Amino acid sequence: MPITRDAVEKFISAGVPEGRPHATLRSGNGLALRLMPTGSASWQFVYRVRGLGRAGTQKTVTLGKWPEVDAKMATELAKVQTGKVAAGADPRADIREEKRRERAIIGKALEEYEEWLTHRRLRKVETMMSSLRRGLARWLQRDLADVGRRDFIDAIERIEKDGRPGAARDFRKFLRTFLSRQLSLGVITVDPLAGYRLPSATKDDVLDAEDHGKALNEAEILAVWRAADGLGAFGHLVQMGMLTGLRRGELAALRWEWIDMSALRMTIPGEFMKAGREHVVPITAGIARLLDMAANRGAGLVFPSERRLGGATMLSGWSQLVARLRRDSGVDCSLHDLRRSYRSALADLGIREEIAEAMIAHRRSDLIARYNRAELLDARRAAAETYDAWLSALVAPGTASNVVHLRKAG
Repeated sequence: MPITRDAVEKFISAGVPEGRPHATLRSGNGLALRLMPTGSASWQFVYRVRGLGRAGTQKTVTLGKWPEVDAKMATELAKVQTGKVAAGADPRADIREEKRRERAIIGKALEEYEEWLTHRRLRKVETMMSSLRRGLARWLQRDLADVGRRDFIDAIERIEKDGRPGAARDFRKFLRTFLSRQLSLGVITVDPLAGYRLPSATKDDVLDAEDHGKALNEAEILAVWRAADGLGAFGHLVQMGMLTGLRRGELAALRWEWIDMSALRMTIPGEFMKAGREHVVPITAGIARLLDMAANRGAGLVFPSERRLGGATMLSGWSQLVARLRRDSGVDCSLHDLRRSYRSALADLGIREEIAEAMIAHRRSDLIARYNRAELLDARRAAAETYDAWLSALVAPGTASNVVHLRKAG
């Protein structure tokens, strides 16, 4: 028989019998009202999947709370669910699928993933999410489960065919971890990239990779420095890289508040460093001159994008920027080659290996045991000033003297 309002009020006023976890008021059409000792009550629809009879597991679906949902409304909701069961559907499974679909829209899944990465305090979250959003842009409104293996592989290969193999590798790596997270959450049941491997490198590939990375000679360093003079904020970033050996991402993230001119040091927080540890860069005369030339727009970044007003946007479009640097300098190099050149010059200048490695934020387990931090910083400052004098003599003759020239052009 149907549950009436009077029956509900009488049932609730009676409360839950002592010693019982809850009390239930049932009707004959699968509708039930469950009352908790706290006084809260909720409507439930109780059913078994069609075709299984008594052998099937009894399932429940919550229809709403009393009194927001009254007896009449609950009865109507129960009728809807009864119709679904009669048609062979499983209301509980349908609700689970609806919730899954809410999480599975790729745009929404990316938002959840970004929050999760940020909560875990992972480094380079912005870089990871930018790569994922660009690579998945055409499917942001699609259910992740509806995008197939071939679609993802085509997206990776499309980036590579555009002449951006590094971006393709990064996207593939970030996509694998994103999909793994969605699999663990139950948003997808199968990893569409399971078993997908990049082709093994051939001998020619290995040789090409070795040839691609290089340390510039003095003539090339001078050409790159002079070309950078005409490239605005990006050019200043390039020159700072040549002065410090910092990585591209570390340079792009550099902020004025990390710079202490009174102590002559730049302190980069660990979250922006590849090794995840704070890194201190001594400020030399050359670095100070470059900082004086950099335009401080009051928005924090030392080398902001010039394509947007305000100075709060990081540089982007690296492929085009580096292509212009190569064209203007006549030197076929990458930004990482500037870091290689810095490290090689330190070695040529006779800087001890452990000091040179610390200057480019390479940490070895025995460094702290052999030197305390103060001694390392003092030694690094002396090494930085030696390197600064050499580079200044090369790119701005007259600002330094008594410097031995290293590699010759050719």
